[in-house]
Amino acid sequence: MGKKLPAMVVRNKAVPHTFANRNKILASSLLGIICLIIPVLMIFIDPIFIIAKYKLRFTKGSIIYEMMMKEMEAARLEFHVFNVTNAERFLSGKDPKLRVQEVGPFVYQEYRMNDDLELDLEAGVVRFIPRFRAEFVEEESVGRPEETIVHTPYTSYFTTSTFFSSYPLMIQSVYSMWIKQLRPTPITTMDVHKVLWGDKDKIVDFIRTVIPGLVYYETIGALDRLYDSTADYKIEMDITNKKKFQVKSVMKKLRKKLVNTTELVDVKLEFNDTYEGAAFPAEMTPEMPVNIYRTGLCRTLGWEYVGRRRMELGPDAFLYHLTNKTFENTRLCDSKGLCPQGVFDLSSCFYGLPIALTKSHLLDVDPEFQKRVEGLNPDREKHDSYILIEPRIGLTVETSLSIQLNLLLGDLRYMSDLAKFSDMLLPQVSLKLTLPELPAATKNSLTLLYVTGPQILLGLEIASALLSLALLVYSLALLRRDWSRRRDPARNFDDRLKGKASAELPLIS
Repeated sequence: MGKKLPAMVVRNKAVPHTFANRNKILASSLLGIICLIIPVLMIFIDPIFIIAKYKLRFTKGSIIYEMMMKEMEAARLEFHVFNVTNAERFLSGKDPKLRVQEVGPFVYQEYRMNDDLELDLEAGVVRFIPRFRAEFVEEESVGRPEETIVHTPYTSYFTTSTFFSSYPLMIQSVYSMWIKQLRPTPITTMDVHKVLWGDKDKIVDFIRTVIPGLVYYETIGALDRLYDSTADYKIEMDITNKKKFQVKSVMKKLRKKLVNTTELVDVKLEFNDTYEGAAFPAEMTPEMPVNIYRTGLCRTLGWEYVGRRRMELGPDAFLYHLTNKTFENTRLCDSKGLCPQGVFDLSSCFYGLPIALTKSHLLDVDPEFQKRVEGLNPDREKHDSYILIEPRIGLTVETSLSIQLNLLLGDLRYMSDLAKFSDMLLPQVSLKLTLPELPAATKNSLTLLYVTGPQILLGLEIASALLSLALLVYSLALLRRDWSRRRDPARNFDDRLKGKASAELPLIS
């Protein structure tokens, strides 16, 4: 009886050992398969892209929200002013064309703050009032604007005269008598600072005194009108994933009353497929419409997809050019239905100011306008505009916008000294706008997406694949050993008995 006891003990211990082997095989095989599936899933899911999107989400405390709460560098503005070089000869009729010469650049760095920032997560929008200021960058300019003198069209004179050009002859005569008392000249001499930012003007003061409320602005300057400090522009922007950064509406509120009104004027502008230009929704496609809104304008600038361009980080960015459809104007069509091309009429944006936007040096502008001015040299490579957008997370990589502000004059034949300027497009200021370098947080996101992230991901995929291979080989080794033991149970029993001989002998004795 004593000799059978050890055998019974050993046989009972073999059962849990067999189950333990099978559990090891199952666990290592399952873990190996999981490690094999992980790199395959990474190819389709792309966790780096998910992390980048998460970092650029719009919520309180996020990177974008914190950026909007602070003053930030905005656009780089490079101005050239057109200096009239043959004013006397043109006015006397000796020269058939007005000759201009470009003077510049005068460079300004724009800074932006967002006041009254309101994040409405329930409606999926953010609301804010953008505030701008511009600092002169002397080291990149040809001189100080206050010290640079140019001969330029007298903006307020042309503006008021164009305004009254559509009125009856009686009113035109009264205006002509009034304005002659101030002895204005069509081409005046002033420094570049006044051209850009405006100054106290005797004609504007005269009109504001004679007809209170007709003119709500006190100065007329290119930058002064572009920034329009006389009004607040409250932007409502979409923050949902599919329409992220879309400008849904802009509420413009004047700070002063206009003529025949008792209340401050509110104008609501609504847009579709419109952005401010710095960021766009993720996962863009070439078919997606792109329009850009600039504070101070009542219309958008349309852009069209033209191809791809390789970025420094490696992948391709979407390339967009300013579309000529932006400059279509039915208001300028004549009685025969012919519409001059290339001129963006902004008079409705500035309550009658005859300001028109074109590409720099009248690129792609109707030849009828070009042939009356000499000294412009349109160059597509130099004066065309483009935007480069990284399409996966929708970030603007590079922007170059070249535009020109002009005076779009009406029929001025009722004014003897202005008759030669009738129906002219007078160049005033050309502007090249570029965006600053991407913020550090944005660069980090792009680097993570295209450089660091893929390297880390590749390392994890290789490590996961090697671990999967090791686990599967280990599982096969365990399976083979288990299979061989089951084929030869006597040998398995002998091996186990020998391994436990020292522990079992006291029981046998």
